[in-house]
Amino acid sequence: MPASGWPDKMRNVRSGSGPVVDCADPYGVEVFHEPITDHLVLGEGGPQRVGPNVDHLGVWGPVIGSPIHGGAFHWERLEIGPSRRSDGTIVGAAYTVDVPTALRVDFEAGAVWFVAAIPQFPQMHRVFIPGDEIMVVFAADRMRDMGFDDPAFLQ
Repeated sequence: MPASGWPDKMRNVRSGSGPVVDCADPYGVEVFHEPITDHLVLGEGGPQRVGPNVDHLGVWGPVIGSPIHGGAFHWERLEIGPSRRSDGTIVGAAYTVDVPTALRVDFEAGAVWFVAAIPQFPQMHRVFIPGDEIMVVFAADRMRDMGFDDPAFLQ
């Protein structure tokens, strides 16, 4: 956790009556001094739901509207650096950082995983992890195919 006490990847979090903090911006932390609702594009009925079509819920059907019973994160350790100038001179030591690469959300009907992964075109069944896209996965077998092998995380 950084010195501020805020986890690195908090999104749209309000600290009491203070500003809304969005740390997902690739250029640093964005702070909104107004409520986040002031930054939404609203339709006639308010913010529009993003997700499955209400008439055809598909794989989302068993979990929409269901309470969350639990969850877990999968973390990976990445090595960064060392930093080098174009002539090869090392100007910064290598270091490691732990990053969450997947989140499992548990519902009565089963688990849903949100994975930081990028499908590898043209073989879309292959993925690169960690990625800057979020894949939603509904089957433990698919998670195994993607390289997740911790039985506790795949329950």
